[in-house]
Amino acid sequence: MNYYTIKVLSASSAYIQGESESTKSQKDAARHLVNYIYTQDELEYTFSKHDLSIPLGNRMARVGLLSNSDIAYIRIGFLQARNSPDNITNMIWLFRRLERYPYFKKVITDRQAGDIYIDQLNQIATKAHQEISIAKQLRNDRQELILRINYISDKLDIAQQSFSSSLNTCCLRLNHYVFIADLFITLIIIGGSLLYAILMIRRLNKSKKIISGQYYELKAINEDLDKFTYNIAHDLRSPILSLTALVGIVEAETDLSQINTYTALMRLSLENQDKFIAEILSSIKNKKNGNAIVLCNLPQIIHQVTSQNTFMKSGSPVSFITDIAVNEVYAEPLKLKIILNNLVSNAIKYADLSKPGQYVKIRSYKNGAFDIIEIEDNGLGIKNHDQQYIFNQFFMAGGNKKSTGIGLFLVKDAITKMGGTIEVISELTIGSTFIIKLPVRS
Repeated sequence: MNYYTIKVLSASSAYIQGESESTKSQKDAARHLVNYIYTQDELEYTFSKHDLSIPLGNRMARVGLLSNSDIAYIRIGFLQARNSPDNITNMIWLFRRLERYPYFKKVITDRQAGDIYIDQLNQIATKAHQEISIAKQLRNDRQELILRINYISDKLDIAQQSFSSSLNTCCLRLNHYVFIADLFITLIIIGGSLLYAILMIRRLNKSKKIISGQYYELKAINEDLDKFTYNIAHDLRSPILSLTALVGIVEAETDLSQINTYTALMRLSLENQDKFIAEILSSIKNKKNGNAIVLCNLPQIIHQVTSQNTFMKSGSPVSFITDIAVNEVYAEPLKLKIILNNLVSNAIKYADLSKPGQYVKIRSYKNGAFDIIEIEDNGLGIKNHDQQYIFNQFFMAGGNKKSTGIGLFLVKDAITKMGGTIEVISELTIGSTFIIKLPVRS
């Protein structure tokens, strides 16, 4: 649109400039012709003919355009009329685009009316030059000839004014149309840009919401992965410690008949660990379906946990006491196993080796709308001041260097996500009891 705007305005400006040049040349031609008649100076005649060549050149170009003549012929006419060579192409293009429209036809008609007087003026100049050249004098009365020239010049002025008016009207109308077209295109561009901006803002807001949702979802997943990783690491470490204790016993054992018993215990521990890893892989594979709370076989899970924690680090066996009144509880199987393994392994880790016998009691019973699981030990116990903080993340009681301060935090988090609660009852040097409450589901 800008290209055609420049093209139209350039051609319009060239026609207006050409019209101004043509008007000036007509007046100069009449003046030089009058001087020639008075002075018979050949130079005045030359000036007169030169000035007349400008409107005659415009007529030549116009006639060529109306008759679809060769471009080279039309260009000669425009060049004779002193039009810039750079503007001629645009002038030809505009003429051919507008020649069918009424307002431009009037411009052509007004110019053709002036051509008659140009021809008359040119004929007077040619005839006067012939008479002066041959007879050295004018046959007609000089004063009458001058009056004739003045009359034609006046008529040319009138025709020129009419032509100028119609040309200006045509150019103003063109400028008006170009302005409207440019304004329309500008409004389309602005409207399109605004619409695009609105759509982009909406898309960005939508994307932002999606990304924000994904961020918090990924953050939650990442937190779950951190917790899951720690739990797995914790639960994988417990049987390793138990196996290490068994290896120590085997190394110290002198009775070869007892070694088979210990290797059988090692095999059992490894088989249980293999099952546990298989459960982990199955849980990861089914992660998309969500972690389902199902009815779990509590004695089976307790057996798997105790099998992984058979011996203490010192090599002495752990004494497990079970009192299972509720055999089935609603929970996520893997999480429940991790919770119990964490609590049992902690009971072993913080056992009081100064006591003659160390034990871990696991009980289950129903209390109203809850299934209760208790893990009791006779270990070192927990200070009263520390009991309110032990489920906080990264909390480590006193100078405890055995803990990372995250195990019990993850235990409580897992129980909470299953809709349950956990609390602790402990007395220093006596032992601790952890009470898990899981809601009964129908």
